[in-house]
Amino acid sequence: MQKAVSKVRTATLELQQENGGWGDDFETAAGLLILINLGGKGETIERGVKNLLARQMSDGGWALNALYRGAANPVRFGSRAHTTALCVEVLAKYLGQ
Repeated sequence: MQKAVSKVRTATLELQQENGGWGDDFETAAGLLILINLGGKGETIERGVKNLLARQMSDGGWALNALYRGAANPVRFGSRAHTTALCVEVLAKYLGQ
């Protein structure tokens, strides 16, 4: 199990971008949740959270991002509410550390 955890942590850290994010709002929240759920703390998490907060929209939510891409066609499905909920979960866990 520890070997798998280590691989997931390493792969996630390698995907973090210079700006602290992992791509769009949903991808950044997912990257942060992985690391936080694996016990991550420190500068990597701080950079990610700053990126996420900088992308928060004026109404308090985050942008709609694709959560699912159709296998047989380029149709993308997403939910702004789901992206926002994931971002709020990140912030709650971050503050609870």
